[in-house]
Amino acid sequence: MDLKTLKNTPPWDWPEGTSKMLLGILGDERAVESERLLAVELAGDFTVIGDDIVDALLSILRNGEEPENLRAKAALSLGPPSITRTRKCTVSMMTR
Repeated sequence: MDLKTLKNTPPWDWPEGTSKMLLGILGDERAVESERLLAVELAGDFTVIGDDIVDALLSILRNGEEPENLRAKAALSLGPPSITRTRKCTVSMMTR
């Protein structure tokens, strides 16, 4: 499945291996910028986010050589998962 098809498919219907495909695009600085932008956007979804994806997004965010719009989108993609993790951690700490 290509990125444009993924964009138009509900995340729960994404095929197995989608996170690996996204990781490949995120780490390929020679990939077409529009593909990397879309991969960064899709990588923030709960169905694929994991430590490897977070590391790849952080790497893009920290790299001053990356286009600014790609870095900004990486920050946005990191937002929802990190907020959820923080809330879960806070709730779990409060219930102890």
